[in-house]
Amino acid sequence: MAYRFNPPANWPAAPAGWVPPAGWQPDPAWGPVPEGWNLWVDDAAAPGPALAPAPAPAPAAPRKKRTGLIIVILSVVLVLIVAAVVGLSVVLNSLAAGPPVEGVERAGSIEEARAVLQRTHDEAMDFIEDNHGFSKPDKRERITAALESGTKGTSIWEVEMGTKDILVTMEAMAQGADQWNETWGQPPAFTDNLSGTALEGILDGYTGGTVDFAIDSECGSATACVQRDDPNVVHLNEEYVDNPRYVIDYADVLLHEFGHVTQFKYVDEFEMSADYEALFDFDVELHADCMAQSLKPDFATAYGSVCSPEQLTSAKNAWGGVFN
Repeated sequence: MAYRFNPPANWPAAPAGWVPPAGWQPDPAWGPVPEGWNLWVDDAAAPGPALAPAPAPAPAAPRKKRTGLIIVILSVVLVLIVAAVVGLSVVLNSLAAGPPVEGVERAGSIEEARAVLQRTHDEAMDFIEDNHGFSKPDKRERITAALESGTKGTSIWEVEMGTKDILVTMEAMAQGADQWNETWGQPPAFTDNLSGTALEGILDGYTGGTVDFAIDSECGSATACVQRDDPNVVHLNEEYVDNPRYVIDYADVLLHEFGHVTQFKYVDEFEMSADYEALFDFDVELHADCMAQSLKPDFATAYGSVCSPEQLTSAKNAWGGVFN
């Protein structure tokens, strides 16, 4: 008895005598195999969604000498049928799983993928809780959204993409934690006006010599800045320093920038404080202005900020890492 490959009607017709090679998979664009369709049929039978042919009944009076041969033939047929079913199952499972997701080990089932997703979510949340870093509220939201999206996925690929999103967010959080630990994980070194400039002397007067100082072009068009990837350095724009065209009160500028350094130092408490939202509407510049004005009443705000008594009280507490 010979069997031939029997593609369903929604697949392209196979050439006569064609047999799928090892590892062959159908084009996903062809669509799924109809339920109950048999991909391997008796070569003498007409194609259709009939079930696999049953083994021929034994002769009424089989000869003893043919019994072994019949058993061998039936065994071969059974092996072929099982192989065809298993091969089809592998193909269909592969199509349902979707392409592999880089950085995520392929799960054996969608249930296993969801278990990995949940475990990765829990580990990421624990990591955020136990480490310092920037934008923690935003990262929590992204991780939660990835869990919800992945859980709703109907394929292994969709679930594992949720896991991938969490891992990417966690990697960004780890980089922020490393940066914080490098900057403030140990007591800061005290320096004594290494540049020998009057400007660094002013900054040292505010910081006790614990904040670094640089005159360079890192700030673009801004007069001064503090950057996230090096948050314990106050940069002054070299274009403006000692330029008679500009009249700048650097005592106020440096105090404002020291406020930014302090925001970075206490970033966990700062970003999650109720006052930062209620009193400052997440405006980091307004907060730094009010921090400066809380220590220097004649401070000229860089952004035209007008600080209320409540804002000044909250901002003054921020210098010591106290946030409500």
